[in-house]
Amino acid sequence: MTAKPDIERAQEPAALDEAQVYDHLELLSEMGQDFASTRDINASLVRAVDHITRYIGAEGGALFMLEDEGRQLVCRACVGATEITGRAVPADLAKR
Repeated sequence: MTAKPDIERAQEPAALDEAQVYDHLELLSEMGQDFASTRDINASLVRAVDHITRYIGAEGGALFMLEDEGRQLVCRACVGATEITGRAVPADLAKR
């Protein structure tokens, strides 16, 4: 097997190191356990947003889902200082 020249290796996307892979798997495991532990989808979504928000070190996060036949995005879960659960925005807002 021929080794790639340094210039080719430098242009390849950086691979995840072992610690990052472990962290990602741990997050997925925690979230899977949360989803499996309850039938309350809304509580599960809030916990998922909380896990992801803490994982990336953000102050808050929200999950918007496409509803009303694709016409609006509705916040179904949020964490952080501002409560926006239930807020809706037109789905085509970005196109305006």
